[in-house]
Amino acid sequence: MVDYSAAMTKAWSDAFDGADKSGWEEVALGAITGLLGVPMVKRKANGKFGITVMGGFSQEYRDAKQEYQKL
Repeated sequence: MVDYSAAMTKAWSDAFDGADKSGWEEVALGAITGLLGVPMVKRKANGKFGITVMGGFSQEYRDAKQEYQKL
């Protein structure tokens, strides 16, 4: 049987090991952005501007909460 974690560790090391292969920064930033979302400026219902987070966990939570309230 193939050891999945060892294969992933080797693949990660081959791809991002060393200063000349600095792609790990983009991978880490993409993971953080995907998890937390992106801050955006949005007009609120009262007409004023406010900062909100689009995407990520908080967006999924809001969507799930709205779906639950429809039931």
